[in-house]
Amino acid sequence: MTEPLLLNHVFRVVDGETFAAARDSAWLRELFAPSELRTTRRPDWAYTGLYWYGTTTYLELFEEGAQGPPGASGMAFAVETPGATAAIATAWRDALGDAEHRLVVRPLGDEAVPWFHIANALPDHRGRLKLWSMEYHADFLASWHPAHTAARGITRAEILERYAAVSAGPAAPLLDDVVAVTLAVTPGERGFFERHAAAFAVETRDVGASRVLSSGDLTIGLSEADDGRHGVQEIVCRLRRAAGREVLRIGRSTITVDGQRLVWKFRDV
Repeated sequence: MTEPLLLNHVFRVVDGETFAAARDSAWLRELFAPSELRTTRRPDWAYTGLYWYGTTTYLELFEEGAQGPPGASGMAFAVETPGATAAIATAWRDALGDAEHRLVVRPLGDEAVPWFHIANALPDHRGRLKLWSMEYHADFLASWHPAHTAARGITRAEILERYAAVSAGPAAPLLDDVVAVTLAVTPGERGFFERHAAAFAVETRDVGASRVLSSGDLTIGLSEADDGRHGVQEIVCRLRRAAGREVLRIGRSTITVDGQRLVWKFRDV
């Protein structure tokens, strides 16, 4: 059975001004979503980012550095069928030449707990675009802050319930989920993305010069990059309730709220 194309999370690297503005935004911190400013230290890597948690998806911002220059972007696909990551890795080996499938652990005090199974093509990026899939480990929620929620499964909703429970944030957050992402990509990145997506159940269509992929309530648009546009250009979020209309400037990015829809647009020049 082919897995549906599910989004785990999306990230974008931004300039220092935009990162600082997002970090210091009272609206994002107090109204938008449970959030963290966190440095993740894995045995293979360390990086600092801003995280906002929704119901089944979340979004991240990184300041230029460990994750690349402004415009560098990434998307993690979600796998919620136990063991299905192995089939995804096999499909990517066939489509992309090589792929790895391994376990990622997460520090907890002086220990490390199993976090998620990852699959990614090798090399794991094409240009400034990173793509991979995540399947949470069956023991993660039993090992990582288990007293905060009763959940012990591997679904995104169960994981994000736990993340929200241990994060600062509003009692009644606005963010429900990311429902659309638009990326500006080079021709090589576009092919790279489409070969990844082909491992999942996804519909594709052309809208002008752009390719649009959809699965369930998720839509991903791929447009052509140029000198001033690269990576994630727009993230559309569904909100849990109507939030009126307003426009917020977050450094070189803009958040537009219109009822139960939020659009976050990015620029680097």
